[in-house]
Amino acid sequence: MQANTLACSWWLLIASMCLALAVVALVLLRDNAFGERWRQALEDPTVDASGKPGWIERVILAVGLLSLFTFFGGFIGIGYVATAVVG
Repeated sequence: MQANTLACSWWLLIASMCLALAVVALVLLRDNAFGERWRQALEDPTVDASGKPGWIERVILAVGLLSLFTFFGGFIGIGYVATAVVG
């Protein structure tokens, strides 16, 4: 039981790191697109560079929350196994 919990906990921690990297990549891509819109708006006043939160922000939030919850799951699982082994 403890071996399975420990293995699952490590996979959850690995998944949380991968998801966190995905969030960083999404933020960089979103901000690059935002910067390009502003560059175009400075060159051409008819281009509307204003924006409001869209689908990419919702994706970033969802992936970020998933990363946070997988981290908590992995961290709590490792704590559970550690206390079970010691106690």
